[in-house]
Amino acid sequence: MARLDWSRPLGGSIRARRPPGEGRARSRGGEQSWKSYGGACGPGGGGTAGPEGRPFAEPWAGPLAGPLPDPRVGPSAGPPAGRLAGSAPSVDQDTGHAPHTGRHNGSMPIPSRAALVDHLVRTRIAGDVATPRDNNLSHYRKLANGDRHYWLGLELGDRWTDEQDVLAVMAERCGVNDDPAHRQGQDTIDPELTVDALERMAARLRKAADGRERVLFATGHPGGLLDVHRQTGDALRRAGCEIVRIPSGLIADEGLVVQFADVAMLERGATLWHTHSPAPMAAILDAMAHLGRPLPDLVVADHGWAGCAGGRGLDAIGYADCNDPALFLGESEGMLQVTVPLDDHVTDPRFYDPMTDYLLHAAGLLEDEPAEPVVGEPAA
Repeated sequence: MARLDWSRPLGGSIRARRPPGEGRARSRGGEQSWKSYGGACGPGGGGTAGPEGRPFAEPWAGPLAGPLPDPRVGPSAGPPAGRLAGSAPSVDQDTGHAPHTGRHNGSMPIPSRAALVDHLVRTRIAGDVATPRDNNLSHYRKLANGDRHYWLGLELGDRWTDEQDVLAVMAERCGVNDDPAHRQGQDTIDPELTVDALERMAARLRKAADGRERVLFATGHPGGLLDVHRQTGDALRRAGCEIVRIPSGLIADEGLVVQFADVAMLERGATLWHTHSPAPMAAILDAMAHLGRPLPDLVVADHGWAGCAGGRGLDAIGYADCNDPALFLGESEGMLQVTVPLDDHVTDPRFYDPMTDYLLHAAGLLEDEPAEPVVGEPAA
């Protein structure tokens, strides 16, 4: 199994357009072959089946170049001088709000936008990400050439046959380098675009909570995003939403479609699999229709799980890496409501916790959130 020699330290800052440079890339494995098994995204399983996935348990190697501080810890995280711990929190200068308590560490406030941007860059969820430029461009080219593996369950027709058009959308919505002459080395995700998209996603989650909608969660990246989806599902359930339970016994791509912690995934050989395939989501939606069950009001997912749902006309929001352009194209055409740009498998899934706290706080979904004092008035 390939291991990554990640000698490049985590950290640094992102610029609007970084010139070509050296970058380290994680191993993403070889291209997966398509197999006609388990149905595809189209209703009834028509079309081409999804690709085989790979286990998410591939180890990461290389030091982290020292501990990464939580953005909720810093000079302003503790009580300021003259105020005792446990007294009313001060107002955050970035947001005008009192910092709320996060769920992962009882004394840590929700990160401000500026703190979250910094965290995303330092952990390489955004900024100078691990995905190399040549891998990005290869995926854009294959999507433009009609390779349906890269369409992630969406029907793109002949609307995106120019690789440069795909690159332009990715520069606008994801923040990759917009210079077509930059072919190798480092590429980027703009952390400001990540936070912008998180705030749009929060608005859709708030709508789901207000309407007590039926919501389905799914992931093709269980090693990275499983707990992000789980936490979001827990928050929506507390708000009164129905978290959709998938039918039992579903098969797709030579594996079982299972639900763990209320998140649908593909399981093969007692292992949760990384997959871009739309076939597992198609199996879920086809089975629900066959059983006469109402389809979800909202799907929160990634990869082909999100693409398939959006392609079938369901409200879909999700996450995508900079080498998965289809969901960004789908968002630009209105097939997906929100696509959040991020590296979808960083070295430690706990790095996503502050991002998830920010998302749920923006949606008003954190449990036991304190009421925010009016600026200029003393807290009770």
